[in-house]
Amino acid sequence: MMFGRGFYGVGNCLGFSRFGFYGMVPMMILFVVVVTLGIIVLIKVTKRGNNQSSALSILQDRFAKGEISEEEYLAKKSLLK
Repeated sequence: MMFGRGFYGVGNCLGFSRFGFYGMVPMMILFVVVVTLGIIVLIKVTKRGNNQSSALSILQDRFAKGEISEEEYLAKKSLLK
């Protein structure tokens, strides 16, 4: 008999749907995985931006020291951007 608990028992009364708490576990795991992947992507994008700026600063330093000509500097600068 039901006695006020509903067809699916206590889980449905708490709002967990018919699967109860165990239906939420995969959703929690999925949430953690998505957040972790998002953090990894943000870290990689940030590192990639730093590498390009450091390469450009190295190129500018080499041009300032006279190690490369203006033509080489402009050609390599256009490749970096």
